[in-house]
Amino acid sequence: MTNQALKTISENETKLELQKSAIVERANAITIESVEDCEKAVEFAKQIQTAIKKFEEERVILTKPINDAVKNINARFKLMYP
Repeated sequence: MTNQALKTISENETKLELQKSAIVERANAITIESVEDCEKAVEFAKQIQTAIKKFEEERVILTKPINDAVKNINARFKLMYP
């Protein structure tokens, strides 16, 4: 992996960590005392689900090439040693 790729990964991790921290802080501040508060909490829960999907997409972007490479290496060795 190049230095630029590692720098990009590090920058993305920092952004994700900041997003996660903001979500956790907001979630910890939620109090439900009315129907309106409940509706806001439900909307926030939807936003959390969207964020989780984005985090998972980022994880897959980073890990898929590595996992594919491992699969290819293992397949080559299986051919060499049946």
